[in-house]
Amino acid sequence: MPRSPSRDVVDRYAGNRGYFHRADSLRRWKNRVALAAIGLTLGWLVVEFALPSRAASAHSHGELANPHAAFDANCQACHAGHSPGDFFSNPLSVFGTHSRWHDLTCTKCHAGPVHHAAAKDQSFHNQCSNCHHDHQGRGFSLVQMDDSHCTKCHEDLPAAHEKSQTFFAKTITGFAKDHPEFRSLQVSRALKFSHALHMTPGLVYDRNDRHKWTAESLEKQFNKEARSRYAPESGAADLIQLTCASCHQLDAGRPSGDDSTARAVWEQQMNAIRGAPQRSILPSRAEGAYYLPVNFDVHCKACHPLRTPAAVSGSIAIEPFFVPHRRQPDRLRPLLRGDYAARLATGKNPAVHAPLGPGGRLDPRSNPEVATFGTELDRLADHAIKALTQNLSPPSAIGTATGGFACGKCHFADGPGQSAVLPLPNKAVWLEHAAFNHVSHRSLTCASCHPGTEGAFAPDGAVNEREPVLIAGVKSCQACHAPAPNGAGIRHGCTDCHRYHNGDRPLQGLGSPWRDPKDPLSLDEFLRGKKDQP
Repeated sequence: MPRSPSRDVVDRYAGNRGYFHRADSLRRWKNRVALAAIGLTLGWLVVEFALPSRAASAHSHGELANPHAAFDANCQACHAGHSPGDFFSNPLSVFGTHSRWHDLTCTKCHAGPVHHAAAKDQSFHNQCSNCHHDHQGRGFSLVQMDDSHCTKCHEDLPAAHEKSQTFFAKTITGFAKDHPEFRSLQVSRALKFSHALHMTPGLVYDRNDRHKWTAESLEKQFNKEARSRYAPESGAADLIQLTCASCHQLDAGRPSGDDSTARAVWEQQMNAIRGAPQRSILPSRAEGAYYLPVNFDVHCKACHPLRTPAAVSGSIAIEPFFVPHRRQPDRLRPLLRGDYAARLATGKNPAVHAPLGPGGRLDPRSNPEVATFGTELDRLADHAIKALTQNLSPPSAIGTATGGFACGKCHFADGPGQSAVLPLPNKAVWLEHAAFNHVSHRSLTCASCHPGTEGAFAPDGAVNEREPVLIAGVKSCQACHAPAPNGAGIRHGCTDCHRYHNGDRPLQGLGSPWRDPKDPLSLDEFLRGKKDQP
């Protein structure tokens, strides 16, 4: 009978029947790896419970940025918590563990309006982590974003809009490449004003104009306030030379006690508006990024006082008196009637000094002067309003107007044949969709970016026209903010000028109520991340 092949295999292990109880080299390595894995797991658990702060640091991808440094060892301060119960409620969630780091709770501390509610992909815009990536070191900026975050939508704005439309340029891929002109510069101003006239020494129209304003003539024509406001250190014969700072202030400030000249000017400013709160004249200190609004009572009234014409009522002569600015005729009328009544009373007018007591009655039926007193006040008020507004011309008369005084010196009428003043647009900030800091650019002359303010003679008829917006535009910015050699190489990223959150409200900074969290945290909650949900 032939020998079985299996017998040959068995004979190979004769005397070694327990070979399978001894592991070979492969099995030994498998056992070692398994034991190492168990040891590491147990060691990790020990560190997790014994040294939680060090364990959290080991989980992290790196140090947090400076504003978030307090949360280095506390992941739950920013990341939404997850528990084993999540798996039982939704077993498929195990496949999404790799993206759980996106579940941030930023709105616990940060708040603000959404960006472009009409954007098509709202899920992308609502997830902070799509643009902000922390754990990149203490000095890393979470707001200086790469342009790709913006051009993702702006390179084809109609496609990113839910209605496939846009009110801006359709394609923007970079500031130095195809950024459009600033749209705010297309606004038409509703004011007659010439920077060139006011910045020319002596405030003259041309070289042949002999009426040059000096410190002495300014004081004679108006008052000491005008001289101390615009020529505090000038000699009597010195020509008046205004500067940009004469009207434009970055910081209201408060002059020190030892600066007598600045203190005197400041006190005059405080008294510029009769009966008005001080803060309405000179606001509290500003950040300095934008200039404070020009105020008529502080910057203009000294040389352009707003006064009623001289009037006569019976035998009483009424001298001109100041009237408040920022009043339309319908709101000015009651104030004028009150002022005229006070002046007539002081002037012993028989209409208000009728006999009283026995033998004298205030009944208009027996005292006709009292009955006509109101009519006389209406006549005087109408006369003053007509004089103040008689030179108002509609905007369509630009270039043909012959000048004017009082309201018509600077303002247009609100429509043909109207005596109401055309309201001025609120333009404390001209670049409404961008952030601009004047302090960062104060080493440049104003005329570098605002041509026409350098003090040349005013063109013919300039004071009767709407002066164009004296901002050079996007080309002047690109002279510096563009790559060399076309520019100076100064940074020119989208986030250098634009703000994604609340960007259409340039004056609403970090202190704005719009940025207040809905549910502020206590100090303990802030540091420990007690609240997991936004």
